[in-house]
Amino acid sequence: MRKFALLLATLAVSVGGVCPSVAGEAKKGQTQTLEAQSPQGVWPRERLGRTPSIKPSKWGSRWNNDYGNRVEHCALTSEELTKIIGKVVKGHPRLLLRPKPWKGGLSVAQFRERVKKQPWAEGFQRMAKVVKGDVKKAIENKTLLRRGYLSRTALYYLATRDESVIPLLVARVLSDIPRYNCGGGLMTTCRVYDWICNSPSLTEAQKQKMRDHIAATAFKCAKVQESGHAFCSFHHRGGCGWMADVLVAGLVLRGEHPDAEKLLRLGVGYFMKNYFRGWQRLGGRWSDYHVASNQMPMAIALWASAVAEPNVYEVIKRDYGDWLQGLMYHMMAVRLPSKTFSGPSAGGEHDQSKWLMSHDNYMLISRGYKNPDGYAYLRWMGHEPKRLKRYGSQLNVLLYDEATDAGKPSFKENRPFTWMWGRDGNGYVVMRSKGWAPDSTVVEFRCGDYFWSHALGCNNNSFYIYHKGHLASHSGLYGGIWRGRGHSAEYSWRTVASNSMLIYQPGEFWVCRGRNTLPAHGHGGQRWAYPGHSNNFTFDEYLSRLKGKGRYHFETGEIPAFEHAPDRSWSYVCGDATDAYNNPKYCDQYKGRKNKPKIDLFTRSMVYLPKAGNLIVFDRVNALDPSYRKAWLLHSVGKPQISGEIIKTQVPGHIEDFDGDTAKITWEGGVIPPPDPKDPGRLFVKTFLPKQHYTRRIGGKGYEFWVDGKNRVPGAYRGCIVPGTRHPIEAGRWRIEVSPTKPSKFDNFLHLIHICDTKTKKMPPAEMVTAKDEKMIGLVADGWLVMFGKRGTVAGEVSYKAPAGKTEHLVVDLKRGAKYRVAGITDGEKGLTASKEGTLRFATDKADAVTLTPEK
Repeated sequence: MRKFALLLATLAVSVGGVCPSVAGEAKKGQTQTLEAQSPQGVWPRERLGRTPSIKPSKWGSRWNNDYGNRVEHCALTSEELTKIIGKVVKGHPRLLLRPKPWKGGLSVAQFRERVKKQPWAEGFQRMAKVVKGDVKKAIENKTLLRRGYLSRTALYYLATRDESVIPLLVARVLSDIPRYNCGGGLMTTCRVYDWICNSPSLTEAQKQKMRDHIAATAFKCAKVQESGHAFCSFHHRGGCGWMADVLVAGLVLRGEHPDAEKLLRLGVGYFMKNYFRGWQRLGGRWSDYHVASNQMPMAIALWASAVAEPNVYEVIKRDYGDWLQGLMYHMMAVRLPSKTFSGPSAGGEHDQSKWLMSHDNYMLISRGYKNPDGYAYLRWMGHEPKRLKRYGSQLNVLLYDEATDAGKPSFKENRPFTWMWGRDGNGYVVMRSKGWAPDSTVVEFRCGDYFWSHALGCNNNSFYIYHKGHLASHSGLYGGIWRGRGHSAEYSWRTVASNSMLIYQPGEFWVCRGRNTLPAHGHGGQRWAYPGHSNNFTFDEYLSRLKGKGRYHFETGEIPAFEHAPDRSWSYVCGDATDAYNNPKYCDQYKGRKNKPKIDLFTRSMVYLPKAGNLIVFDRVNALDPSYRKAWLLHSVGKPQISGEIIKTQVPGHIEDFDGDTAKITWEGGVIPPPDPKDPGRLFVKTFLPKQHYTRRIGGKGYEFWVDGKNRVPGAYRGCIVPGTRHPIEAGRWRIEVSPTKPSKFDNFLHLIHICDTKTKKMPPAEMVTAKDEKMIGLVADGWLVMFGKRGTVAGEVSYKAPAGKTEHLVVDLKRGAKYRVAGITDGEKGLTASKEGTLRFATDKADAVTLTPEK
């Protein structure tokens, strides 16, 4: 059986690197097979990376008054379309099911037989009762069917051929308009038309009128995509709504309407040149928070069912890094063992209940790839795929596949894994000790380029820790960065709300939404890569802004190294977030004002040792002025207990400095109770570097979101942070800031975070190890010695002393692929080669000098 960490056929991370399937690794500028068949999708080259010259109109008022973007710039030619959309299914239905049996799903006859048999029959009867009630109400009140009931009413007709519902469905189709916010509504309308098209009570005139209306609405959706509205950017929330509407309209009208080919040329071209490339870059993790939208999986499923050949699922898997299965596994990975979300993953959703978002996504992707992991995950969440029992699972009866369910899933609750998404994109790593087991530890890490951060903006090189409860959390709540002020703009989007690094520079300002600036010197964090939202009309435009000038500079971080043991006994990741701050290469500017560079280095290396429950965090920070205070951040929901004495008090009980080196943190005081309140998780955090430091503790009632002399209380979603609420979220209550006491440009920060539960009463012993010439610095704890490069990659000879007893060594930050003669190890002196990620692994059994001598 495949290991769970393999994920989707070859989605695994190898010891020497990461498979493109997980990370969306296509290197910048790399062209994929199908892309080579047609030009890249661009708007005019001279416009790339520039501020649009025409102000957009208000959404829905005058679509011709726009930014100058044109969907036609990404359209395929007729010849190109033929290569990608080869053979479209004749007749109806062709969306999610077909007239005749096929490998990808059910035929109409098979569907009608299924709803007569258990366990489907009982659920279908309940759904039919609801549909009849809604139809009756619409007739009595002389109103349209409610949009939320469209699919189930059409599904009911498809199964029963009850002609009484046809007039209402026709009226609903003819009333459709581009759906506000994210689009996608026309996809449902197209399904309705497709499923009722064979009705004997429909006249040809009615069919033609519906076809004309669908085509006209689809072109309007394309205009909305061009309109410059904030929600029409090609990557909003991972949605593809308006262009999916265009695509599906072309699919359902193919062979029946003269505009079908043009709609397909527009829709397919935009998908392949923008969405596919963007999703590939991110490996399926589109945004900084859990993507609930099922627009993309649904659009792909409708595409696959309508097109007999080629199979779009295989195209994505073969040519675009298998990002669609990567999306499914990302949705699984962000769910904690408690079936809630981490703070960064919950983001704008603010729903930490056990409710399952986007139920259909797992069914759609599992069926498309015959992958039983989606079914296994749904059952773990308490949702039976072979059942039609509620609105959220109404399509189960169509999507469920017996052959897929008969497969052996690799989804397991108690296996360790380490996954990475978007190494060449927005960079996200998840490390777990026991998968989804109740006592599993979850460590998340984020570092990458700006893509579209709807909830979290300046959190590069940040981490999150869960163990029997939310421990090291992300603080703050979503709510209106576009307003330019308040909790979101002045706290939750800022670095101060994450577990990253602050560097305080006097006079620094922060650009917000492009309309104003806010003081940043009291926040000390990373720059906001785009003030507001990113309206990149094409993926090429996005690429042009990675190193853009003026307002656009989306390079904010990267993951230069990532590796793990085959058995996940250790995992290592290094993030470089230098570009996230104002630095010599780029500084934020606004209306003639320009920030000054404040750092030229901030890298963070983390090694997770799951059996010992240890996370080692090693940072390198170089400020351009020694007077700029640095602060290492860790947020918690419980009040940290700090060793040592109070050496300074700003506000008693709320803002205090300690001279100790160890913090103890539990859940107490949080919003979401641990799975077992009698056995919650606990963190011990010990500071080894800087040697001379102080720890500031900030928080408590009235100081939960304290920054720059004020508590930035959230205006929206405040009910989410009240214990006992229906939709709780851990927004944080406290934080610690570790700062050097001696001013210096360069500082290392070395922390050992021991992840345990309340049965563990004290921090396990650990010692710092320094190599000869101080090239490397490490930590020995629980039978492991991990060594890091003091300033980064290390060249030349390395020598340090091993501790007594059997010890496993992991040396990172070596030159990639370098060969060494290693002396002082258990097997005697031998030649070893550093991995492609710059690591060496070996063991010692006694206190002796270990020497790594480069071989020529």
